Amino acid sequence: MILVESHLHRVIIFVCIVGFATFIHANSGNASVKKAVLEDIQTRYKVPGMSVLVASGGVTKPIIYPFSYYNGVRSNDTGGRVDANTYFPIASVSKVFASHLLMELVNSGKLSLNDPVKKWVPSAQFIKEVSVADVLSHQLIGRQSDTFFYDQRFNLITAIIERITQQKYEESIVKKLQAQFSSSEMIAYTASSTAQVRRAGQLASGHIYDGELQVIEHDFGVSASAGLIATPASLVNAGVKLMNLFVAQGDKAHVFDSANNNAMYSNGFFRHKLHDKDVLWSYGQYDGYASLWIIVPEEELQLVMLSNNNILSDASRLIFGDLTRSPLANWFTQHFICHKAECDLTRSNALADVHRKVYFSRYSKSAYTDAINGITALYPSKLSWERDGDLNLLHLSNYLFTVSHHLAYSPPHWSESEDALLLNDSHAVMLKNPYWLYYAGNVYDRRGDKVKANKAFTAILNIVDMPNHWTVNEAQVFLNKEK
Repeated sequence: MILVESHLHRVIIFVCIVGFATFIHANSGNASVKKAVLEDIQTRYKVPGMSVLVASGGVTKPIIYPFSYYNGVRSNDTGGRVDANTYFPIASVSKVFASHLLMELVNSGKLSLNDPVKKWVPSAQFIKEVSVADVLSHQLIGRQSDTFFYDQRFNLITAIIERITQQKYEESIVKKLQAQFSSSEMIAYTASSTAQVRRAGQLASGHIYDGELQVIEHDFGVSASAGLIATPASLVNAGVKLMNLFVAQGDKAHVFDSANNNAMYSNGFFRHKLHDKDVLWSYGQYDGYASLWIIVPEEELQLVMLSNNNILSDASRLIFGDLTRSPLANWFTQHFICHKAECDLTRSNALADVHRKVYFSRYSKSAYTDAINGITALYPSKLSWERDGDLNLLHLSNYLFTVSHHLAYSPPHWSESEDALLLNDSHAVMLKNPYWLYYAGNVYDRRGDKVKANKAFTAILNIVDMPNHWTVNEAQVFLNKEK
């Protein structure tokens, strides 16, 4: 019996080794092609320095790194090449770890996801029915609506954790990183904790682009919403820990499932599909930084991208929760998820590139023209807002109308069925979304239709429990001007 088990064990090891060797071979032969695509993305998105790491295994198989890419500089001012040891602030990807910490408190019975947030934060400015789960899921007005809204109220999790643990959030999260994730390579973004990293010249500086790249500095600060810095490998290792919890303990609700099952986002992750694979992903966007973390649980596969410019997140409008607008996600899908199967990403790549063109349209008239041509090429039969309209398309239209207004370019000429954007009942859910209403109101305003613009901006102010958000401020400015 012992001999049989020993033989079987050797067979399993052999099969794993052969399987991984096949995986490595399949994904290393065209490494130069993959890197060339990333270099092109980095150039087109004006990214000074970028790290990309793909990892496989860690739960049922040994972890390997079939692909890595470290390119560019940590700072345009001081130089220094980006490498595997370069740290980047991960911004909202920090929410994954805040959520994990909160869920431990839930599992230990110290609070319930169904608790009204006002139970723990009495000063919270909304009705008592808004629950911890709703905030954790970025639900705008709780379970009255399934409207996803990426706003700053997630930071209420900071106050909840501090109230229950009776210690500063920064102390709690540092303990969590050390105990649960054994991470010496993921640290809080504070003056003291980053001192050694800074002295070693390993912290990437943030950059913004306004016609040219400029280095910017961030204030230190740690909260449930942001404040951790990491290397790509440290995020991969954390992902392995999370997947181990998922596989070994069957603790799906704790790690991957949504706190609100109707939500597209919870516990720091969006839920999505890439080429029929269920994926979890999280992104970060500071002024000066962008990050992307994708996990494919059934294949034990991860992508981590960290960069010192915000454009890869900002131009792709990942704030709307559509991963296919990211050129990095499409690159990952093409080379690591599709395998030998057919995978036509032509339209996804075109949509991602249109977002890029629109983002840069304010810097030159040729870029503005390219952006309009890019949109019309995607809808050659005539753009129909009833058929094609979504939040991404509305954002692009609003952006181009705004650019044309400020730079005195000829405005884009879309179909008049654009009116359906605000008036058609098929957009009932979106009509409760402040982004949708703001973009629609702004487009109507640029077209000179003050009545419909007024209706859209008024609707923003009428949303129950609407936080003090920039869309609210813009709506108030417009309505005050029209009085």
